[in-house]
Amino acid sequence: MAWRKGFFRVWVVVSLVWVIFVALITYEDIANPYFGNRGVYYKKGVPDPVVIEEYSTTYRDLERGKESGQIQIIEIEGYPDFRLFVRAGLATDEISRRVDEVVALAKQVRATAIAEKRTSAILSALGAALALPGTLFAAGLAIGWALAGFRRT
Repeated sequence: MAWRKGFFRVWVVVSLVWVIFVALITYEDIANPYFGNRGVYYKKGVPDPVVIEEYSTTYRDLERGKESGQIQIIEIEGYPDFRLFVRAGLATDEISRRVDEVVALAKQVRATAIAEKRTSAILSALGAALALPGTLFAAGLAIGWALAGFRRT
């Protein structure tokens, strides 16, 4: 019986150390999830702006449009991870209106993306933190059950 109590205590200590280790490793992803750069543009005939990620083909196509002089890129003040792509030669008041729309959209997109990434990181951390202790506990129960079969009655 002393073996069972001793192994349980070892399991508790190993599990606590493992959970603390996982927490330290995953803390940065949970506290500050990665949010990549985004581009925003208006499709012809569509009233709402379209948000695209930096590494998409559409984003690269729009950047190529800047090189050819067809597209103008507007940096959004206060949102360095958002860029507005507009037609070259667009009126200043229209650009200002679109920038205001993009600022409101940027807040919403950033908050939603960060919340989703944070939730995903928490679930991954929980899975990693509980996998080893759960496996060890199940193995300990199985070994204890098997060894109990060898006892004299």
